[in-house]
Amino acid sequence: MYDHNFTYIENRMSDRKLSMLIEREIAFREAEHQIFCKISYGLSLSDLPTSLLLHSPAVDRLGFYTLGTSFYMDRKGNDNCSILRIDSMQRVKDNVAYDLRLDQERLGEEFCRRRAVERGNVYVNGGDLDGYICYHGGAPVGTCELFLHNDVAKIDNFTVLPCEQRKGYGTSLLKHLICSALEKGAKTVYPVTDEDDTAKEMYLKFGFEKTDESTELLFML
Repeated sequence: MYDHNFTYIENRMSDRKLSMLIEREIAFREAEHQIFCKISYGLSLSDLPTSLLLHSPAVDRLGFYTLGTSFYMDRKGNDNCSILRIDSMQRVKDNVAYDLRLDQERLGEEFCRRRAVERGNVYVNGGDLDGYICYHGGAPVGTCELFLHNDVAKIDNFTVLPCEQRKGYGTSLLKHLICSALEKGAKTVYPVTDEDDTAKEMYLKFGFEKTDESTELLFML
């Protein structure tokens, strides 16, 4: 699965050892003149010694969901939107514009632009990862990724502009990705979402069941 530069910590360790490891990774990124350091941790937020860290991170709790026995594809979305795969440089430009509108204030223009361009290049170059944009009136209002490997499909980076939420765009986008995954032979479909995001509510309404949780720390340098 594609992601921007990050360090993944899988195993449980003492608070002191974990905090030292995180601070060492931050020092590495600073030496490389990076503008951020991202740490992905396979445990919940309650297990992180944030009080021992010298740097203060932005914290995201990620929930992992799988499609349960109940599957509600009859949920109504928005019939006035269109969902297209990012398969051209024009779509990449649209994705950049969307990303800037979504996160520029929080993460900065340079970071958002570079992230969207790098993701776009992965999408258009083929492979197992596809990106999708939901349009309304010609303007992008939501995006999502679909990663398919063998018969397992992962839905990730699912976002809808805050001003456009609760209008059915997310439902339409999710239905489109699930159908695409099943048509391509997926037997397991699972999304990953920010536990503080409204997408979680939509997954539960579709019949997804939460199975796991992890934590991501983003340090801006």
